Amino acid sequence: MRSRRPEWKTIVAALLLASTTASCAYYNTFYLARRYYDRATPNAPYVADTPDPTAVANFNKSIDYSKRLIANYPKSKWVDDAYLLWARSLLGRDDPIGTMNMLKDFPTRYPRSSLKDAALFYLGVGGRKARMHTDALAALDEFIKKAPKSDLMPYALLERSRVLSALDRPAEAAASASQVLEHYPKSPEHDRAMNLRADAWLGQGDYDRARTDYRELQGRARTDEDHFSYLLKEADCLEAGRRYDDELALLRDAQAHEQEPQITGDCRSIRPAPIGGDV
Repeated sequence: MRSRRPEWKTIVAALLLASTTASCAYYNTFYLARRYYDRATPNAPYVADTPDPTAVANFNKSIDYSKRLIANYPKSKWVDDAYLLWARSLLGRDDPIGTMNMLKDFPTRYPRSSLKDAALFYLGVGGRKARMHTDALAALDEFIKKAPKSDLMPYALLERSRVLSALDRPAEAAASASQVLEHYPKSPEHDRAMNLRADAWLGQGDYDRARTDYRELQGRARTDEDHFSYLLKEADCLEAGRRYDDELALLRDAQAHEQEPQITGDCRSIRPAPIGGDV
């Protein structure tokens, strides 16, 4: 007669299988939440400005999956990740107040979470987007103090610069943006930081340094529209410094370098429509 497998081994195997199945289920739920979030914020940890409708749709899906994980697997190791992702998605959906309400008690809700510093950063971003600048500055300053080696540090310095500009503290705003340029020269936020620094210097009355940044940004511009925008800001620096002749020369030089539009085909048969009449 064949010996039967001990009953306790069968029970252990069943428990292990159930545990593995549950683990895969809640990981897959979090994976989907994160995938939709990443689709909405390609190559960036968050949307700094207003998202497009496609991004909003992906944020909504990320929120749905995050809620599902928290509701169905409240004791999983991914629950704090899902909660933070939910709050970040609200931020991307342009609901910064909702983000702040979720994250203000994150350390109390998840005291052992390794994401407390990240939650502090997004609390600061929420405050900035909600125009609660004093609260935003407090959160960002605390984050910078607690997490100096975080990958979010250049973004925190950039957000801090924006908040300080809104608080009419241009010298400090310029200094914060300068830290991004000096310590994170390869950051994808490099040009945004330089633009913020130039705007802060212009607001402070340091027209020469502001003009230098705007001129560099013209050389780095990816579109004609951006190039023209930075050129106008350079002109603003000259006008604010009462260098009217230099401003006029700058604008004339820019006009002289404008290329005439290319005309293709035979235009001799084209005649202008009479004013007030039909063609």
